Amino acid sequence: MKIVTVRKGETALMPIDCFHPAFSAGARAYAELSYDETAMHIRLTSHEPSPVANAKEDGGKVFEDNCLEVFLRPEDDTHYLNIETNSLGYSLIGYRTDRKNKTDITHYKNDFNIKAGIDSENGLWYVEMSIPFASLEQLYGRKLTKRYRMNFYSCAESVPSPYFGMWNDTEAQQPDFHRPDMFGLVELDD
Repeated sequence: MKIVTVRKGETALMPIDCFHPAFSAGARAYAELSYDETAMHIRLTSHEPSPVANAKEDGGKVFEDNCLEVFLRPEDDTHYLNIETNSLGYSLIGYRTDRKNKTDITHYKNDFNIKAGIDSENGLWYVEMSIPFASLEQLYGRKLTKRYRMNFYSCAESVPSPYFGMWNDTEAQQPDFHRPDMFGLVELDD
């Protein structure tokens, strides 16, 4: 398991460089994470000049497009957030215990300030979000610690060359990002 300590005001860089061996390797991608008093700030970047984006509404099948994803759970909880976004900025957000048991909370998109953009000049696209600690505490119903189990993904399920990349390897036989037992550890340190 990968472990990263993020100090307040600094940014941690986490490469999304583990690819499921049954599929092609995807584009170079990485996550950047920082935090302040009010929120956790995440930027995911993928070096793909022409990302596929067929999902054109929030709550749609963005996971079939070129997609960047954040999985996050407090270390001492069994529920995790699953935030999936395509290059057009359409998102699917779930509150889950596993792949099948999900509550759709895509209505949190505005709270999490999720935005996406394409930088054609540099041949990349990105997703940015700021997840307020107050929103997380509202969702989980309690004050949270500063230790989170997380994973970051870059994937494309329904493109000519599918790929499934992750920061912390899930070691699954088939591509399966819904493995909270295989999330890495992120510690927010004052």
